[in-house]
Amino acid sequence: MGRKRRLIRVFFNTYYEDVAESVLNELKSLGYEMKLTNSRVVPELHYVEIEVGAESLDQAIEKVQKLLEEARNRYSGRLFGVKVYGVDASS
Repeated sequence: MGRKRRLIRVFFNTYYEDVAESVLNELKSLGYEMKLTNSRVVPELHYVEIEVGAESLDQAIEKVQKLLEEARNRYSGRLFGVKVYGVDASS
């Protein structure tokens, strides 16, 4: 049997590097393993893949969505295009 992977994929946009760094630091504070990728074509687009591990995927998604909703309210207008979804895959 293959290894089961549970991931959360996060996309967000900002023109402000300090906002992007703050959001990434907040995501890191949740304690999950993360992989960050910035778009080469659209530099304000940030993509984060979060490895959930054994934790419930739904609960982890709720935590991430809440964190990003708070960040969107805090940075009103400077953080946009936020999308969060979970992937449950086996290899």
